[in-house]
Amino acid sequence: MSCARVPERRQVVSARKGVLVFWVLAVLAALVVLWLWCSRPRPDYARGARQNAQLRSIEAALGIFTRESGGLPPSDAVDEADQPYCGAMKLCEALMGQDLRGFDPNSRFRLDGCDGPGGTPLYTADTLNARKGPFLTEEIANAHKLVDIYGRGRTGPFPEHVLVLCDIYERPRETGIKAGMPVLYYRANTSLTAHDVNDPNNP
Repeated sequence: MSCARVPERRQVVSARKGVLVFWVLAVLAALVVLWLWCSRPRPDYARGARQNAQLRSIEAALGIFTRESGGLPPSDAVDEADQPYCGAMKLCEALMGQDLRGFDPNSRFRLDGCDGPGGTPLYTADTLNARKGPFLTEEIANAHKLVDIYGRGRTGPFPEHVLVLCDIYERPRETGIKAGMPVLYYRANTSLTAHDVNDPNNP
């Protein structure tokens, strides 16, 4: 009788070993799946929140600028002297000034920073007391020169030294500076319902 039971015991032990191996493999598979799920690329929620906060700050600063100056800054691709000075550059001037030390209320949003043709330079140490703002902190403005973003000889018709506000998605540039991309600014004419396809300067 005892000899006949030995195969049954071996079958029970084998069955238990099989169940144990199954559970070990199942746990290992679950750990692998968990590791793959945790290591997958995910959106950077913190940086997204910082970017939203920057844009809200710019919106609020534009509101203050509008109340103090009587209107939004222009966004034409050129200034009144037909020099390349686009909306992103004018946005930076309006909120920070051309030298990041405040906006001069006599500004006509000219590339040369003067109050008119052959006029007086506005962004000098002598005009600091007359200026408004800056309306953003330098950290939130994250302003950089075009040359710092695109490199020498790569700024198209725009002068390399002009400042623009940049987003917070910074990456190393060939100049060695970490900078984001320019925050674009376009003042729409809300009284119109269609763009003038023949004149890009007429929104």
